[in-house]
Amino acid sequence: MTSIEKYEEEFKDLSIDKARSDMYNANAAPHKPILLLSLMHLYEEGKVNLSNIDPESALARNSDVKTLSRELWAEMGYERTYDISKPFYYLKKEDFWNIKLKDDYSSPIPKNKKGPTQKDLKERIEKVYFDSELVTLLNDDDNRERLMKALLSGKNIEWFTKEDKGIIKEKMDL
Repeated sequence: MTSIEKYEEEFKDLSIDKARSDMYNANAAPHKPILLLSLMHLYEEGKVNLSNIDPESALARNSDVKTLSRELWAEMGYERTYDISKPFYYLKKEDFWNIKLKDDYSSPIPKNKKGPTQKDLKERIEKVYFDSELVTLLNDDDNRERLMKALLSGKNIEWFTKEDKGIIKEKMDL
Protein backbone atom coordinates (compact mmCIF):
# COMPACT_ATOMS: atom_id res chain seq x y z
CA MET A 1 0.00 0.00 0.00
CA THR A 2 1.41 3.40 -0.96
CA SER A 3 1.46 6.37 1.42
CA ILE A 4 -1.40 8.10 -0.36
CA GLU A 5 -3.50 4.91 -0.20
CA LYS A 6 -2.74 4.56 3.51
CA TYR A 7 -4.01 8.07 4.23
CA GLU A 8 -7.03 7.60 1.98
CA GLU A 9 -7.97 4.57 4.07
CA GLU A 10 -7.40 6.47 7.32
CA PHE A 11 -9.55 9.37 6.12
CA LYS A 12 -12.34 7.04 5.02
CA ASP A 13 -12.18 5.16 8.32
CA LEU A 14 -12.19 8.08 10.78
CA SER A 15 -13.33 7.28 14.26
CA ILE A 16 -16.66 9.10 14.30
CA ASP A 17 -19.70 9.28 16.53
CA LYS A 18 -22.11 6.89 14.81
CA ALA A 19 -24.65 7.44 17.57
CA ARG A 20 -25.14 11.03 16.41
CA SER A 21 -26.98 9.98 13.28
CA ASP A 22 -29.98 12.25 12.93
CA MET A 23 -31.89 14.29 10.41
CA TYR A 24 -28.83 16.47 9.73
CA ASN A 25 -26.41 13.68 8.88
CA ALA A 26 -26.54 10.90 6.34
CA ASN A 27 -25.51 8.28 8.88
CA ALA A 28 -23.09 9.87 11.36
CA ALA A 29 -21.80 13.14 12.76
CA PRO A 30 -19.47 14.68 10.14
CA HIS A 31 -17.60 17.03 12.48
CA LYS A 32 -14.12 15.56 11.88
CA PRO A 33 -14.41 15.46 8.07
CA ILE A 34 -15.61 19.08 8.04
CA LEU A 35 -12.68 20.24 10.19
CA LEU A 36 -10.16 18.29 8.11
CA LEU A 37 -11.60 19.55 4.82
CA SER A 38 -11.45 23.10 6.16
CA LEU A 39 -7.84 22.73 7.30
CA MET A 40 -6.74 21.20 4.01
CA HIS A 41 -8.48 23.90 1.98
CA LEU A 42 -6.90 26.64 4.10
CA TYR A 43 -3.51 24.92 3.75
CA GLU A 44 -3.95 25.04 -0.03
CA GLU A 45 -4.58 28.80 0.28
CA GLY A 46 -1.50 29.25 2.49
CA LYS A 47 -3.58 30.30 5.51
CA VAL A 48 -2.68 27.44 7.86
CA ASN A 49 0.47 25.46 8.61
CA LEU A 50 -0.46 21.79 9.05
CA SER A 51 2.91 21.15 10.71
CA ASN A 52 2.14 23.65 13.45
CA ILE A 53 -1.51 24.45 14.12
CA ASP A 54 -1.72 26.90 16.99
CA PRO A 55 -4.89 26.32 19.06
CA GLU A 56 -4.99 30.00 20.09
CA SER A 57 -5.25 31.00 16.43
CA ALA A 58 -7.31 28.08 15.10
CA LEU A 59 -9.88 28.31 17.92
CA ALA A 60 -10.05 32.12 17.99
CA ARG A 61 -13.52 33.59 17.57
CA ASN A 62 -13.17 34.59 13.91
CA SER A 63 -10.34 32.33 12.77
CA ASP A 64 -10.28 31.17 9.17
CA VAL A 65 -10.62 27.58 10.40
CA LYS A 66 -13.74 28.29 12.46
CA THR A 67 -15.25 30.50 9.80
CA LEU A 68 -14.86 27.98 6.97
CA SER A 69 -16.02 25.06 9.12
CA ARG A 70 -19.12 26.97 10.20
CA GLU A 71 -19.84 28.07 6.62
CA LEU A 72 -19.76 24.47 5.42
CA TRP A 73 -21.96 23.40 8.31
CA ALA A 74 -24.48 26.17 7.59
CA GLU A 75 -24.50 25.71 3.80
CA MET A 76 -25.43 22.09 4.29
CA GLY A 77 -28.43 23.23 6.31
CA TYR A 78 -27.38 21.77 9.64
CA GLU A 79 -29.34 23.57 12.33
CA ARG A 80 -27.28 22.21 15.19
CA THR A 81 -24.28 24.35 16.08
CA TYR A 82 -20.78 23.31 15.09
CA ASP A 83 -18.37 23.34 18.02
CA ILE A 84 -14.88 23.09 16.54
CA SER A 85 -13.33 22.12 19.88
CA LYS A 86 -14.89 18.64 19.74
CA PRO A 87 -13.35 17.41 16.47
CA PHE A 88 -10.16 19.38 17.24
CA TYR A 89 -9.77 17.29 20.39
CA TYR A 90 -11.25 13.95 19.30
CA LEU A 91 -9.07 13.77 16.19
CA LYS A 92 -6.43 12.62 18.70
CA LYS A 93 -7.77 9.13 18.02
CA GLU A 94 -6.40 9.31 14.48
CA ASP A 95 -2.81 8.28 13.74
CA PHE A 96 -2.02 11.34 11.61
CA TRP A 97 -3.24 13.96 14.18
CA ASN A 98 -0.69 14.82 16.83
CA ILE A 99 -1.17 16.95 19.94
CA LYS A 100 1.76 18.51 21.77
CA LEU A 101 0.77 19.66 25.24
CA LYS A 102 2.28 22.61 27.05
CA ASP A 103 4.84 21.61 29.67
CA ASP A 104 2.51 22.13 32.65
CA TYR A 105 -0.15 19.70 31.45
CA SER A 106 -0.58 15.94 31.07
CA SER A 107 -3.95 16.08 29.29
CA PRO A 108 -5.76 18.47 26.94
CA ILE A 109 -8.74 18.53 29.31
CA PRO A 110 -8.96 18.69 33.10
CA LYS A 111 -9.59 15.38 34.87
CA ASN A 112 -12.94 16.56 36.22
CA LYS A 113 -14.39 17.21 32.73
CA LYS A 114 -15.81 14.74 30.22
CA GLY A 115 -15.21 16.81 27.12
CA PRO A 116 -13.03 19.68 25.95
CA THR A 117 -13.81 23.36 25.94
CA GLN A 118 -12.10 25.78 23.61
CA LYS A 119 -10.62 27.50 26.65
CA ASP A 120 -9.08 24.21 27.90
CA LEU A 121 -7.58 23.44 24.51
CA LYS A 122 -6.10 26.91 24.07
CA GLU A 123 -4.69 26.83 27.58
CA ARG A 124 -3.25 23.29 27.53
CA ILE A 125 -2.19 22.53 23.95
CA GLU A 126 0.99 24.03 22.54
CA LYS A 127 0.33 22.85 19.00
CA VAL A 128 -1.41 20.28 16.86
CA TYR A 129 0.20 18.91 13.73
CA PHE A 130 -0.30 16.45 10.90
CA ASP A 131 2.29 13.71 10.30
CA SER A 132 5.16 15.06 8.18
CA GLU A 133 4.51 12.36 5.56
CA LEU A 134 0.91 13.54 5.21
CA VAL A 135 1.96 17.19 4.95
CA THR A 136 4.41 16.25 2.19
CA LEU A 137 1.61 14.47 0.30
CA LEU A 138 -0.68 17.49 0.74
CA ASN A 139 1.89 19.72 -0.98
CA ASP A 140 0.92 18.03 -4.24
CA ASP A 141 -2.36 19.32 -5.74
CA ASP A 142 -3.46 15.91 -7.03
CA ASN A 143 -2.78 14.18 -3.71
CA ARG A 144 -4.56 16.92 -1.77
CA GLU A 145 -7.63 16.64 -3.99
CA ARG A 146 -7.56 12.85 -3.73
CA LEU A 147 -7.44 12.99 0.08
CA MET A 148 -10.13 15.66 0.28
CA LYS A 149 -12.40 13.46 -1.84
CA ALA A 150 -11.64 10.53 0.47
CA LEU A 151 -13.06 12.62 3.32
CA LEU A 152 -16.40 12.92 1.55
CA SER A 153 -17.28 9.28 2.17
CA GLY A 154 -16.61 6.93 4.98
CA LYS A 155 -15.51 3.36 4.49
CA ASN A 156 -18.59 1.71 5.97
CA ILE A 157 -20.75 4.78 6.44
CA GLU A 158 -21.78 7.86 4.48
CA TRP A 159 -20.97 11.06 6.36
CA PHE A 160 -22.66 13.33 3.87
CA THR A 161 -25.73 13.17 1.68
CA LYS A 162 -25.27 13.44 -2.10
CA GLU A 163 -26.45 17.06 -1.92
CA ASP A 164 -23.99 17.88 0.87
CA LYS A 165 -21.15 16.35 -1.13
CA GLY A 166 -22.08 18.68 -3.99
CA ILE A 167 -22.00 21.70 -1.69
CA ILE A 168 -18.59 20.72 -0.36
CA LYS A 169 -17.15 19.99 -3.80
CA GLU A 170 -18.32 23.38 -5.04
CA LYS A 171 -17.00 25.24 -1.98
CA MET A 172 -13.63 23.42 -2.12
CA ASP A 173 -13.32 23.50 -5.93
CA LEU A 174 -13.09 19.70 -6.16
